[in-house]
Amino acid sequence: MICKSLILSSLLITLSFSQELDVLKDNKILSLEKVINISLKNDPSLQKSIYIEESFKSKSKASNSYMNPKISFNLLNIPSDTFDIKQEAMTQFKIGISQVFPRGNTLELKEKKFVLKADILPYQRENEKIRLSINISNAYLESYKNQELINILEEKRVLLKELVSFLESSYASNIGKIKQENIIKAQIDLSNIVDKLTILIQRKESSVYTLSQWFYTYTSKDELENLNFDLSSIFLSSNINNIKLIKKDVLDKSFNAKDLEKYFNELPLFKSIEKSVEENKNDVLIAQESLNAQFTLSAAYAYRPDSKNGYERSDLLSVGLTIDFPLFSSSSQVENIKVAKLNTQVLRMKKREKMHELMISFKKTKNNILRLKERNTLYKDKLLVQVKEQIESSLYSYNSDNGSFLDLIKSKILYLNLKSESLKIKIEIQKNIININYFFANNAEEIIRFKGKL
Repeated sequence: MICKSLILSSLLITLSFSQELDVLKDNKILSLEKVINISLKNDPSLQKSIYIEESFKSKSKASNSYMNPKISFNLLNIPSDTFDIKQEAMTQFKIGISQVFPRGNTLELKEKKFVLKADILPYQRENEKIRLSINISNAYLESYKNQELINILEEKRVLLKELVSFLESSYASNIGKIKQENIIKAQIDLSNIVDKLTILIQRKESSVYTLSQWFYTYTSKDELENLNFDLSSIFLSSNINNIKLIKKDVLDKSFNAKDLEKYFNELPLFKSIEKSVEENKNDVLIAQESLNAQFTLSAAYAYRPDSKNGYERSDLLSVGLTIDFPLFSSSSQVENIKVAKLNTQVLRMKKREKMHELMISFKKTKNNILRLKERNTLYKDKLLVQVKEQIESSLYSYNSDNGSFLDLIKSKILYLNLKSESLKIKIEIQKNIININYFFANNAEEIIRFKGKL
């Protein structure tokens, strides 16, 4: 009777604990989508990119302008003995203006350069948003995993605590030939659970702090302000197998290199690289324009006062053209053109290198999902079902006085161990789904979409 009352007590405590967790989950403060939205809104690097883009746009307008004309004022040929401006015929007051004209289409090309620089940044921002969404989701899922593992360990702790009480009671009353070493082993297992709980709590806190780094904003006075969210209350839906694949047939379809290249070229990362290649091609054209001549047009008007005896002196007008031919610097300019072309090739190779890297990563991620799904099916359809049947059988045997309480507890602990492993598998599936979504995402919103309401 004592043993059966202990079992009933254990079941009631576990049930009460589960109900308490359900209440906590109902009162969750933040969903994954909200965490991502807050983080994207408060990431300073994204805001900085917007300012840089606006700066390049302003530079593009400013760069397509001629150099300022130069105006000169000169008083020439003043006699040093008398300083009389009417004494000599060649004394004059001269005003001149000169204007330098750029080489070829340099100004238009420089304007285009800054436009292209500005065009790169939206793609880089979108790629950064996607990367940030993936990192936040992984941290969130890690936090959820640790939260649920803590819950499972708490259930195990309750079972082991009841087991220790049962063993101590049986040992004291000399029932069932319980040895003291059995009690010590159960106590060690219980202490080990407490240690594992501490480790999991630390891991959960670490992943939560990873999320919290974006939970600050700046006021209109540029003062740092905490958003004051209780991050310890973050929960995901109990249905964690909920994140959509962007490309539904990705796990069933076989992709060759050309197929993958087609999809990858649509990614913001590669679009930004293409814009960079275009910018470097423009740099080649700018460098080639340096081989053209540069012209400087000048004009001057010289006023000469009449002589002392009233003789009228004509004013003078001068017009000049200066041509800057790159005769002696042409070799260095040719090398600059070569450098610009090589920089373009470097970017092309960077694209190929990144393309190969993503292809390997895609295949690895896809294979991970397939293998994890196989394991998930094994746990869901066989292992967990079989252990549940074992628990029911042990409970029936115990109620019929044909089984032992120890066998029943061991079956329950085995079930909780399998439940922990099953949880880890599900979380890894979700992480890999998020990672594989990257290869088909045109924007950050596509990374995290749910099959149902969280």
